[in-house]
Amino acid sequence: MIGGIIISDIYKEVLNNVNIVDVMNYYGINVSKGNAICPFHADHSPSMKVDDKKNLFHCFPCGAGGNVLTFVKKYETEINHNPISSNDALIKIAEICNLKIDLSKLKNNMEKTVGINQRISINVMEMAMKAALYGCFTTEYAADLASGEYQGEN
Repeated sequence: MIGGIIISDIYKEVLNNVNIVDVMNYYGINVSKGNAICPFHADHSPSMKVDDKKNLFHCFPCGAGGNVLTFVKKYETEINHNPISSNDALIKIAEICNLKIDLSKLKNNMEKTVGINQRISINVMEMAMKAALYGCFTTEYAADLASGEYQGEN
């Protein structure tokens, strides 16, 4: 599959073979008896519940919650200031937990996605250049071109 969609087999394989507590420990989050200090707000006492059987977390004061993939994406984005995609988060989780998973399909999927996005950007730029050459380039026209809504005159 292409277009930024996670390959479900790899997704399931990673999520079924990791423990959220191990991933949280990697990030310096100490989980004790299913509780942890939440890194996503100014927490001073353990308010985040961690279920290592279901691989889920939830913080009642700030509302952060989800599975191990959600945790890694949120931590990388909000704490490390390094926004990552779901595919990159899966790769990171596999690396953290030393999983022996063939990630080549996932990496190939990511390369195809980048290629599609580049082609779309090039097509939009070509349309804008053509409009500028014909002297009909307006802000509304450019927006219509970019959104694919331009239908021509009726």
